[in-house]
Amino acid sequence: MDTSRIEGAATEYAGRAKEAIGALADDKELRAEGYYDQASGAAERQMGRAKDHVAHNPVSSLMVAGLVGLAVGFILGRG
Repeated sequence: MDTSRIEGAATEYAGRAKEAIGALADDKELRAEGYYDQASGAAERQMGRAKDHVAHNPVSSLMVAGLVGLAVGFILGRG
């Protein structure tokens, strides 16, 4: 398991705690920091999941990346 998944979950839960404390204290800045931490933690956790998927399925990941590259090239080439 990639460490990004663990770190992301920890950041996300810390953000939830900040947001809850900010709500109790009526501190909008702390609530905003909590929302930011939740979003960045979720993104980091998803990045860890993607890294794990690529590590376990390198061929299918390479094929998907190639198809996405072809699709983007086709779309940009029509402009």
